[in-house]
Amino acid sequence: MKKFIDYQGNKSGIIDFIISGIHEYANNGDVILDIFAGSGAVSAALNDEYVVYSNDVEAYAYTLNSAIIMTPYFTKYNLKTIKKSIELNKLHLIAQENLSDSITNERKYIKEQNCEKIIDLYKEHETVWNSQKITPSILRKNNEYNLFVRYYAGTYFGIEQAVEIDAIIKSLEKYEDEKNLLFACLFFAMNEAVFSRDGHMAQPLNFMKNSKRGFVSRKVSVVDRFLFKCNEFTENSYKVDNANKVFNVPFEKIVKNENVLENVDLIYADPPYTDMQYSRYYHILNVARQYNYPELTKTNSGYTSGLYTEGRYQSDLSKKSKAKDRLRLLMGVCQKYNINLALSYAYPQNKKKQATDRYTVSIEELIDMAKEIFSADKVKVNQVKYSHANNKNSKPKPVIEYLILCGENKNKNKTYDISLVKDNIQKIKPTNRNPIYNTHLYWSQKSYNIIDCLI
Repeated sequence: MKKFIDYQGNKSGIIDFIISGIHEYANNGDVILDIFAGSGAVSAALNDEYVVYSNDVEAYAYTLNSAIIMTPYFTKYNLKTIKKSIELNKLHLIAQENLSDSITNERKYIKEQNCEKIIDLYKEHETVWNSQKITPSILRKNNEYNLFVRYYAGTYFGIEQAVEIDAIIKSLEKYEDEKNLLFACLFFAMNEAVFSRDGHMAQPLNFMKNSKRGFVSRKVSVVDRFLFKCNEFTENSYKVDNANKVFNVPFEKIVKNENVLENVDLIYADPPYTDMQYSRYYHILNVARQYNYPELTKTNSGYTSGLYTEGRYQSDLSKKSKAKDRLRLLMGVCQKYNINLALSYAYPQNKKKQATDRYTVSIEELIDMAKEIFSADKVKVNQVKYSHANNKNSKPKPVIEYLILCGENKNKNKTYDISLVKDNIQKIKPTNRNPIYNTHLYWSQKSYNIIDCLI
């Protein structure tokens, strides 16, 4: 899979489990709608056997999925042209914003690992958060491609890193067919360079308290990482001709689109299942993709610690008062249009010891709802245990991943639990209890056992 970011709720670790279940309810070549596509891990896995319709309300997710399942043809000539454009735009932006001395000093302090000096440098750098002379409306009016320099330099990114992000975005404006792929490569570079408390870019770290990590992050060149990722596609580029489609709308809107639904055979849904709004994660990727100099979010105590901006999408699925109705809507549409449904839902393994108060719907309620709408004989529930991490620094929590399969089982006798087979193979050890033990070929003993297991 073409991976661009570390995604909150990413299903890449249990893809085999999900795909195995979907195989039962979809035939090869069927149209599958990944309705909450996120980073595109499931869409990418489905792409080999099915026509994939991918949807997500977030602009960055739409961009990632477009890059993954509708990858454009991209050549080394394109890359050389972009590289030259970035170099020129970077020089222009440094001169425009009068940042030559600031970048020289930043490089020096990073090399010396001078925490005090670099913090003072960042305090002096004017942004929308600390200067009354610089406002979103002024920046928006002038539109001089200095958004990251004046929003996130000194916090999520260094000053030079912010300049490079702005320079790259300006360089991408003239591209159309390749734009989503190029922005996805930029997201990769930003994810590599960002100075945040987890891999989800929800909140910048305090440089004084995390200076060692801060200097490591600041050494990353956004341009170098961007070009590195782009080069992966020039080396494996070919013209893609498929019937895949990508949408960027709330799920409530796409389930009312009959032109889409009449083509869909199965909907895969991995909805938000807690009251934490996903829009706080990767919000700076949305800012980069939309690049519209958004207004700043203010609370009674001032600006938010995550430096959030206005216009973030608030999902009803993350509201306990509305989540059940929205899930009922999804199931009802599937039942009405005779569309099979595969619904992922992660829930704590030990409901007595693990908190469930933030979940908007319990797993029991969800299964009962499916049986009510589709009928009990049309609902199958698969499950697998795994450890789920909210971020790369937190302790994983043991959960059960449920895959609720609703509708007509199309391939009841043709499917296997791939995850279970893999587990069994990993546990196999050479043994004297097979016909070729006396050959004394240790490696062949295990091979024989694996074949026996598969049979």
